[in-house]
Amino acid sequence: MLAGTRWLLARFRDAENGTVLARLNPAEYAEVGRTVAELAVWDRAATEAVTVEAVGSGIDDVVASICQTLARRRSERMIEVRTEDGSSEIATIWWGDFMGTSEVLRFYAAVNRALLAGSLELPPILGQTIRESVAKCLLLIEHSHFDGLWGAYLDTIALLGAYVEIGESREGLFAEIGREEGLAAQARIVFRVIRWMCDPTQRAADGSVLHTAFLTTFFAQAMVDVASLWRFSSDSIAVVYDEICLLTEAGVSEHRAEQIKALLDRDEARRQLEEAREDVGVERRRNNYERWLRTRFVGSAIVFVVGGLFLVLAGQVTGWVGVTVDTEQTANLLTLCGVVAAVTLSLIGVMWTMGRPPE
Repeated sequence: MLAGTRWLLARFRDAENGTVLARLNPAEYAEVGRTVAELAVWDRAATEAVTVEAVGSGIDDVVASICQTLARRRSERMIEVRTEDGSSEIATIWWGDFMGTSEVLRFYAAVNRALLAGSLELPPILGQTIRESVAKCLLLIEHSHFDGLWGAYLDTIALLGAYVEIGESREGLFAEIGREEGLAAQARIVFRVIRWMCDPTQRAADGSVLHTAFLTTFFAQAMVDVASLWRFSSDSIAVVYDEICLLTEAGVSEHRAEQIKALLDRDEARRQLEEAREDVGVERRRNNYERWLRTRFVGSAIVFVVGGLFLVLAGQVTGWVGVTVDTEQTANLLTLCGVVAAVTLSLIGVMWTMGRPPE
């Protein structure tokens, strides 16, 4: 398993360095990142060692790099949203096709699980990018669904599991925007796709999908995802029917689009607020540090002046300061200067070590 991960990471390294002619597509980047994230939850130390050996950097850096690459490689796709005045267009996000998009969504879900397990750390800005990508991608998924299908068989089967998995993630990265059904997988869509996938006209008598191994495998995996993750999987048909009747329209309504837009706006506002708080804190610390420096400089000058005055006064009183100074007077004067200098420097040193604010 670790040897296979080492090979995947070497492939990722070569693609990043441009030493191979064939670039990785978004789905391949997502698969590499998902493997690393899931192995980090299993054994972070072993995965870290393999990652450093293959790439030269740790798990956090590799996953962050993949997140940044997927953010650059994502594509915008305009969809029409029905409004009271007619329709309007909004920008959504995907990664070229629904199959590749499903792999990216599963990668984001794996990253979220690793973050929750404490096996991964990402900068907050990447977390916001992931949330924005997922929210806008779900709008496209819900809008593009038609009669139980997202394009071809494979697209539909692969996307169903990813849609349910990411739609039921309500902790970690998606704690805020997943609350109150913000990113929840829509029951009407999930139920319609299940109905199509399980229809006798789509399944052969032997249970396969088109007598094809990989389609049947993806179908079984999607059913496992729905049964284990979808919140309505254990409910009765009556409960599911009531939920579906709450929203029977096809596509994306204005309310749904505005709901997700409001969630993203709130997320962005919170990020800006945190940045503003950090900026205020930095400015306050800088002002405190400058004030501390000024007081220490002034204090040092005062100590030097007082020390000099004390030295001159002592010389006047003892008669060491005069026009003529013999050898004994010179020795006494140097002794006094050394004592005064030592006391002065000690006072300055103590003063500069007390009350030092953090830089």
